[in-house]
Amino acid sequence: NGGKFKEIRTGTTLKALIELQNKNIIKKTEADLYKSAYIFYRKIEHFLQLMNDTQTHEIPLEGELLERLSGSLKFKNSKEFKHQLDIYRIKIRDIYNSIIDNDNSNIEKSLNLLDKINFTNKVSAEKNFNYLKTGTGLLEQKIFDARIIYLFVKIEPFLIEYLANSSAPDKILDNFVKIVKSTSYHSIWYSEFANQKFFAMFLQICQFSQKAVDILLIDKSCAELLISRKVFTRKISELFNTINFNKLQFILSFQFALDLINEDKFSKTLSDYVSYKLDSICTELKLEYNFFIAGLGSFGTREMNFSSDVDLIVVAENIEGNTNIQNDFQKLLISAKKEFNIIDVDFRLRPEGKNSPLVWDIIAYKHYLKHRARIWEFQAFNKLRFVSGNKALFSNFKKIVCSQVKSLKEITVKRELKEMFEKMRSKNSGSFETYFNIKKSKGGIINIEFILQKILLSDPKLYSKTIGKTTKSKIKIILGSGYYFEDLNKLASNYKLLKTIELTNQNIFNVKGSLIKEDEFSKLLLSQRMKYKSIKIYNYDFDNCVKINNTILQNVLLS
Repeated sequence: NGGKFKEIRTGTTLKALIELQNKNIIKKTEADLYKSAYIFYRKIEHFLQLMNDTQTHEIPLEGELLERLSGSLKFKNSKEFKHQLDIYRIKIRDIYNSIIDNDNSNIEKSLNLLDKINFTNKVSAEKNFNYLKTGTGLLEQKIFDARIIYLFVKIEPFLIEYLANSSAPDKILDNFVKIVKSTSYHSIWYSEFANQKFFAMFLQICQFSQKAVDILLIDKSCAELLISRKVFTRKISELFNTINFNKLQFILSFQFALDLINEDKFSKTLSDYVSYKLDSICTELKLEYNFFIAGLGSFGTREMNFSSDVDLIVVAENIEGNTNIQNDFQKLLISAKKEFNIIDVDFRLRPEGKNSPLVWDIIAYKHYLKHRARIWEFQAFNKLRFVSGNKALFSNFKKIVCSQVKSLKEITVKRELKEMFEKMRSKNSGSFETYFNIKKSKGGIINIEFILQKILLSDPKLYSKTIGKTTKSKIKIILGSGYYFEDLNKLASNYKLLKTIELTNQNIFNVKGSLIKEDEFSKLLLSQRMKYKSIKIYNYDFDNCVKINNTILQNVLLS
């Protein structure tokens, strides 16, 4: 409390007791007891040092010196003296324990309770727990003050109970310590955790969102979002103008881990944020050309995950005579990369490849699409979505793409898609004994995408209706058109399952990409987070999903 109150900063014990009482930091009864006990102890100390002519603090257990000490303090005998000494010791220890809670019995009680928790590394767990309680490791000096220790004691029983019921107590405790160590808000954290509902949510994040924990460690300002409860906001879009990309991902990872949003809401919000920032960059750069910027890939269909790239295309009405247009859009790209520094942003899908100019005009694009574009490019354009610029020009571009799809022959579509699928599979086949790639492994999302693209590229009307739509919307439109293959109606639920697993895996372990570990612990956390009663049921649903995806792909494309 010395940081708050200058008056209590004194080396004089009796004066300190008066000031602590005046500030209501200790009670009057406590101050009075400590004052009388302090004077009593000092008198004993002075008598012993005078008698022994040495710096001693040990009271003799018996004998003449003890009797003389008792007499000098006005006691009838040593028995009466010892009784008064015991009263002081017990009462002082009680107050001390209420403030410091450093009684060995309490420490032993905590360690005994920790022994009943299924830690993988008990030594590390004890060290982590001791740090949370006192601010140090097992053999180091304590650094937390009395108030912080007292606040932890209040939340300690709930923490121990939560760890005892968890399948990942080491992970929870380790992340809890990392967060506490990374900030100077120890007393604030512990005070907030007095709310058990909030504390339970925090511990759930420590278990099921390594992504949120790691973002908090990198960007400590995210702690304010948590403490202020802004992290729970329902209308996240209202924060777009005031938060950076780190904070958005922190909020999304937090809410997804707590089931406050599902995978659809997550992807839509992330994609909308990127669109909002890109449009803001365009506005700030004051680009006076007639152009549009559109998104492709998962960004285009608003199905982004933590690892998604931002694929863009920029088309101008006319680039002739606009000598600065390439440089201006290069500036836009640089600004976008800076804004979204932890993901990749690029204009990849341009005629003539990566070394070609960023900006092409719509006439050049029309010529390219008519004479040189391949099937895979029309696949990509089915995920096209407007982001910024001239909407009429964008609409015109869509019409050009759709008109070219009409000229595609079904036999050519099937042949090129089949070749492309086999090529991608062979490139990513590797050894999947330990890992399954949700996106690229056989039976994964790649199956669903090729199934849909075979159907859409073979039917220009369906292609036109589904540009920029989500995968589930595309499936609904296809089914509504009367197109049917056995189990085709299960693709939407299969896609939802795979996307949820992919996003959950990225959130739990803070990994990039779509590789899913096949070890039991990873599966356990995944299945628990997805509310499965057992790994066996999770495995059954997953295997059945993969089997159906492979069967439909065989019927639609590979047969």
